[in-house]
Amino acid sequence: MLIYVIDAFNLIHSVPRLAESGAPRSELIAFLKAERLEGSSSNRLVLFFDGYPAEGVDRERACEVVFSKNRTADDAIREYLERAPHPRQVVVVSDDRAVRDSARSVGARPMKNEEFLQRGRKNAKPARRAGGSDEKELESADEITEEMRKLWVDD
Repeated sequence: MLIYVIDAFNLIHSVPRLAESGAPRSELIAFLKAERLEGSSSNRLVLFFDGYPAEGVDRERACEVVFSKNRTADDAIREYLERAPHPRQVVVVSDDRAVRDSARSVGARPMKNEEFLQRGRKNAKPARRAGGSDEKELESADEITEEMRKLWVDD
């Protein structure tokens, strides 16, 4: 199990549609839930926001939300890392160099925002070709399978 610690506002500013949103906190949670960037369902997301909770912030099981209150989210992340029982299972997502350095200093894995966001792009299914249908794609797959069978199995 991995724990992805997210410097939330830092990540929001890496996704233009979230940065321009009227409700970036809620939209980030919805985005992360939809994209499943944490990979396995056994992995956890912990989002750190500056300040205090606002109404309308999603509190689903999809992720844990931590508000820094009177300190910065960066400080809250550092404290979390210092108390982490298994820091090697923690991945800290931020473009803030000081936050990534804090992660590295306790044995956690630092990850830049773009690398984290790329995880979703790698897992995305390729777009269908225009005019293609499931039946045509299945026929092509069957033809390829038959060709391979002739080459490799049938003598």
